[in-house]
Order: sequence, then C-alpha cells, then structure tokens
Amino acid sequence: MRIRLETDEFLMPSLIGTIRSKKYHIYGFVKFIVDTGSNYTDIGERDALRLNIPFNRIKKLEESTRLGGTKWNDYELKDVSLVVKDENGNRVELTFDSIGVRKCSKSKNVEMERAMEMPSIIGNDFLHKNKLALYHDPFRKVSYLERI
Repeated sequence: MRIRLETDEFLMPSLIGTIRSKKYHIYGFVKFIVDTGSNYTDIGERDALRLNIPFNRIKKLEESTRLGGTKWNDYELKDVSLVVKDENGNRVELTFDSIGVRKCSKSKNVEMERAMEMPSIIGNDFLHKNKLALYHDPFRKVSYLERI
C-alpha cells in the first residue's frame, strides 16, 4: 500500500488527511509536513485552533519546549486517528498512540504570528507505529509513504 504525498515549493513532502477523535469531537483536514528528523508527531497551533481542540480537556505536559524562537506549551491528545487515501483511492485509517499539540505560551503579537506559521508535523513515532517507510525524490518531486 502506498500513500502519495505532495511536495511543496521547498521540496518538503506533506500528507493531507482528516484528523478524527470521537472522544473530543474533532474532525477536520490537516496538512502535515513529513519530517524524519523529528522523533514526534504534533499538531501546530494554527491547525489546533481551526480544529477546536479543547486544550482545557486534554493533558498538558509538564515541560515546555522551544522551537523556532518561540516557547510552547505542549499538550497530549489521545484517542485520535488520521484518515487518508492510498494511491488507489481507498480510505486508510492510521492511528496514533498519542499526538502532541503545540500552543504558544506567549501572547505577544510577534510570538503569536510565529506560532501560526509553524506547521503540523508527522514524525518518526507515527511512521514506526503504522509501519510506514518514506520514499522521497526531491529532484523528480515524487514522494510517498509505503507500508512495510
């Protein structure tokens, strides 16, 4: 099974799918950058706000992180899946043990603007759990995930 990825103007592979959580009533499209340099998968603040993720109902992690010059509060969302289509148009549901959700810890306009620019990311945890390998040829602009 292969899942085709898009390649953006920066030659980064991306995956568009529907995030679903019955428990938290979350349903909506998210564009993830596939980043094998990242150990973890997370939803960026722009997508989290658009999806109406209930920050007051999900677990806030103890440690905050710094990314792109911005300090983030990290949250953990469980009971969530990602629905995509394979190269034949068949619906495929992929699962997460949990997924991180980032929220800017500052309220300054500059910090908030930077936070809204940060993409959602598919990391190695998701690829490993779902037994997916990444094929990425930036020259030919061909990218896909393949079940191994």
